[in-house]
Amino acid sequence: MKKYQALRISIRTAAICGAGLLATLGTGTATAATCPVDPATLIDCPIVSADTTLTQNCKGPMNIIHENVIVNLGGYAVMCSNDDGIVIQNQDNVKVMNGSVSHNQREGIQVSESANIRLLNLDLIDNADVGLDVVNSEQLVVKYVTATDNFLGLSFTNTDRWKLAHSKANYNTWLGVNIDQGVETVVQKSKINLNGNDGIASTGRNNKFRHLIANKNGDDGIDINAPSLNVLIQYNKTNKNLDDGIDIDQGTAVIYVFDNLARLNSDTDLTDNNANCTSNSWLRNIFEKSNESCIQ
Repeated sequence: MKKYQALRISIRTAAICGAGLLATLGTGTATAATCPVDPATLIDCPIVSADTTLTQNCKGPMNIIHENVIVNLGGYAVMCSNDDGIVIQNQDNVKVMNGSVSHNQREGIQVSESANIRLLNLDLIDNADVGLDVVNSEQLVVKYVTATDNFLGLSFTNTDRWKLAHSKANYNTWLGVNIDQGVETVVQKSKINLNGNDGIASTGRNNKFRHLIANKNGDDGIDINAPSLNVLIQYNKTNKNLDDGIDIDQGTAVIYVFDNLARLNSDTDLTDNNANCTSNSWLRNIFEKSNESCIQ
């Protein structure tokens, strides 16, 4: 079973070292982001210490250095940074909305050590590392966000009590969504399709994955890795992935897989790598191929 989280710390190093190393971490070829305009024509993004609305595209990074602020991109882009696009570090109660973050050489948006962050109506496009990278934070809301053509779409590491909804993570080189040790997270009503490896790869406990479409990914549609405990996977569609539709790792426990549709996946539609499913429950799923008779 793949252990994506063990590789996660290598992504930033790989992005710095070059496309050759990136390509060893996933399928496809990762390349540096290419700015679609002459960077010299862009103004520098502001350092944000109060509510801010953009009136034109700007060259990142945009550093948000104060809590309790709203950043309205106003339909414009934070783009073409030699580093991250937008940085939120050690700040709480920040909202970023209504625009795009694109063609940056590291993360599109980087959030760390922060709480009560809202990211709304954003397009994260062609960032060389991760579209959205959240580390050691809590209580985020990510809605109406699209992550496309990044190396990794959306990543959440040691981040608890957050929600992703009405979003898309498609056509990313490696993973669509990566969750490393999340607690009480909800991922729902989103589309995670056509990524180079898994649609979703996750570890953690008390998490919910509901009403998702994870189709045509280069490996599994939804991959629950150990250690994971008390996870609900329900009402999802995971079809035509190049490995399994839903794959539950050996060593996971109390995983509930109910009411999913999984068909036409290249290996099996539903896989539980625990003998006789151990403490995991599979009910009312629609599928054609599975690896255990306990899968229903």
